[in-house]
Amino acid sequence: MCFDTTVSNTGLHTGACHLIEERLSKDLLHLPCRHHILEIVVEKAFTAMKFEASSGPDIAIFKRFRDFWQDIDQTNFDTASDEVAITSFKEHVIRFAETTLAISQPRDDYEELLELTIIFLGGSPPKGIRFKAPGALHHARWMAKIIYGLKIWIF
Repeated sequence: MCFDTTVSNTGLHTGACHLIEERLSKDLLHLPCRHHILEIVVEKAFTAMKFEASSGPDIAIFKRFRDFWQDIDQTNFDTASDEVAITSFKEHVIRFAETTLAISQPRDDYEELLELTIIFLGGSPPKGIRFKAPGALHHARWMAKIIYGLKIWIF
């Protein structure tokens, strides 16, 4: 079964997945949507970092960053290339991101995340170092959280 990770699908007693298995009288392979799984992982990371609570669809720190974007000197940025913690996997991740960028990406945010990853690790993407203005930032866009997080760290 392939499904999103809402409780209506995954609930232990009344979730659709449980009910289907029960009616078929057999266990089935569960394949939660990768986007929904990554959304859960990213949400846990942001919760652990104790980002401030949001009263609406926007994340306050990202909104402030987006509003301040025009005042940021995009030629003055930092990378994590000197961080000892990333030394062992840095080159492998850069190579992976470059190889993946060579393939046509279905969405602009996929391409932006790969390029930011290369820049963050101290490399230079094939199209050069460039930064896109921050875009949508609501809770539903899990990849936006990663993109915003990288940009905030870099600047």
